[in-house]
Amino acid sequence: MAYLNQSSAEMQTCINDCYDCHSVCLETIVYCMQKGGRYIEESFFLLLQDCAEICIVNGNLILRHSALQEQVGEACVRICEACAEACDGFSDDPLMKACAMACLHCAESCLTIAHL
Repeated sequence: MAYLNQSSAEMQTCINDCYDCHSVCLETIVYCMQKGGRYIEESFFLLLQDCAEICIVNGNLILRHSALQEQVGEACVRICEACAEACDGFSDDPLMKACAMACLHCAESCLTIAHL
């Protein structure tokens, strides 16, 4: 398990970033539902939900030192990167930009502990 070689500070940062991203994605989902239109296009809306879910699962697996965390961590990186890119498509919206930044930050933290 690659993440076990990392410092506890790096692991805790990743856990915090996963939980932060989860929270930001959930807040963004509510915001998007209020905005409607292109904000609730199915593929984008589902991606926000996927990102929120994978982040909470990844953080939990790191805490438990799960043998499956490496695979979930890889998925978390890919999904967070995809969500960040999708949120960047709303470049004129500061809340969507904040979601993109949270997703990128989470992906970077996950990469740090996994050395993917």
